[in-house]
Amino acid sequence: MNKTEFLRILRETLSGGMEEGKASAHVHYYQDYIQRQADNGRSEEDILRELGDPRLIAKTLLDTDQGAKSSGAYEENRTPREYRTNTGGTHGRRLDLSTWYGKALVIFLAVLAILALLLIAGILIPIFLLVAAAAFIISFLKRRS
Repeated sequence: MNKTEFLRILRETLSGGMEEGKASAHVHYYQDYIQRQADNGRSEEDILRELGDPRLIAKTLLDTDQGAKSSGAYEENRTPREYRTNTGGTHGRRLDLSTWYGKALVIFLAVLAILALLLIAGILIPIFLLVAAAAFIISFLKRRS
């Protein structure tokens, strides 16, 4: 899928489901976003892969629009940029700690840290005991002489 096809699918999926001006604003936002990311050196393929399926984006926008209309909270002057969509321009992905793999990673890292501390203690305690024993023997020998 290329940028033109992505925007066409988004526009077609949004049209008829919300006011034309709002649909156009959303499409324009994604068009600008893709262009800004491309200007920053990212490939169109990577950008579109990050954004995901335009049908899913459109469904989310339509659901949000319907929910806002029913609650009366929709502000006519807001642009899609102000909705803080989940398509931010960050490099890489953030780890979501609310998922099972995020929690598993935290547990794994905690266990790893504990094991590292035990390993360090396991190395330092015998060394400390040898130094203490040597100091005791030297002290004992000095007292005898």
